[in-house]
Amino acid sequence: MNTYTLTSEKMTGCVELQYDKGLLNVIKIDFKSELNSVQFDTLMGAIPQFESNLTLLAGIGLVVTQEPAANQKIALFCRFMSSMSA
Repeated sequence: MNTYTLTSEKMTGCVELQYDKGLLNVIKIDFKSELNSVQFDTLMGAIPQFESNLTLLAGIGLVVTQEPAANQKIALFCRFMSSMSA
């Protein structure tokens, strides 16, 4: 499963997308202020069903950042903790 965060200078908050085997299966919307119906419809219409189409979001001003996998986060934490004890 791959997780991506969408941000923009125009938004206060973010959208998190999760793809499993290339197919969208989770959308989490976390904005500070409420979206109006036009904003919501535009956002939902832009989110691609397939992970391979995520690059299209740059065309509407969204920055896509891939989140590290859970095992990568754990490895980073372990490295950090071992560096603190050295």
